[in-house]
Amino acid sequence: MEYAENTGWISIKRKRLGVAVFQKTVINGDIENRYQINIPLDKNLLDYRSAMQTAILMLMEVENCTEEELYRNII
Repeated sequence: MEYAENTGWISIKRKRLGVAVFQKTVINGDIENRYQINIPLDKNLLDYRSAMQTAILMLMEVENCTEEELYRNII
């Protein structure tokens, strides 16, 4: 969550308290793309691993980096 906040992702308030939602708008020329990641807050959720994997893949796509680069940037 801290990484998302520090790289321009905007926290979106939701009624569901178990998930942190972030959005980022990327403008490339005349094209505006909006992306969203959902970060589960409870590691005991059945789909925690799947939800985190989806969030990480989206971060890698939007930030245009490899998994290793993302990991280094987070640390």
